[in-house]
Amino acid sequence: VTLMHKWIIVGRFEPAQHGLWSTDVWKAELVGTLADDCAYPAFGQALAGTPFLATWMRMLGAKVILTPRAQKGFGMYQKAKELAELLNAFQYETRLYLVPFADVQKEIILSIPPAYRIVIYRRFMARIAERLANEHGAKALVTGESLGQVGSQTLENLITVRSAVTLPILSPLIGMDKQEIIGEARNIGTYPISILPDEDCCTLFVPRHPVTRSSPEEVERLESALDIPGLVERAISQVEVTHFTPEGISTGQSPVGI
Repeated sequence: VTLMHKWIIVGRFEPAQHGLWSTDVWKAELVGTLADDCAYPAFGQALAGTPFLATWMRMLGAKVILTPRAQKGFGMYQKAKELAELLNAFQYETRLYLVPFADVQKEIILSIPPAYRIVIYRRFMARIAERLANEHGAKALVTGESLGQVGSQTLENLITVRSAVTLPILSPLIGMDKQEIIGEARNIGTYPISILPDEDCCTLFVPRHPVTRSSPEEVERLESALDIPGLVERAISQVEVTHFTPEGISTGQSPVGI
């Protein structure tokens, strides 16, 4: 119902200037109130499952670009492609950017204490995603984080990761628990793909005791040992792009950063 009202009352948001008390502003406020006060309390906690993120954002009208953290040679690459192909039914044209992360990860392992590595991995992922977003004129990054579900997703660590970029990071699943996420993944058909075995770039090198209360200041001090622009550029130059359309699937190297 909220989605229907959004499209009937507001339609697609377009860049424009409106007076503070104009009809357009009140329409946007009405749709926002319906989402906040009706949709989320009634259904929001059932809309779980990280792959559902793309579906949700697409239904609201956002053009979704998928940029999973991936490592060539591991199952995550194939899983990302299968999930993108399935979710493309909600968008009909999707670009999946697969970013080799091994070079960045090696430098972090050599220079950063184990407890801080996951947080710094995520900060670099955010920087890379922001670079891709800027190339495409995207206005925000969207992640599937759930507050407190794992050690790297404490409130302090989320703040530290977000401080690495200037674009806003949206996390629609932030208040949902694991069982809700699994339940919705089953509903939209992504669960069988999601549980296939794989080793992504984080699970391979998880420290035994990751930091749970990091701060931007201490992490920036640790990152001073790294060539941040150079590592981001190296990752961007190796991006593989898969383009999903109703006509078929095509794969190639991205010209971004080259």
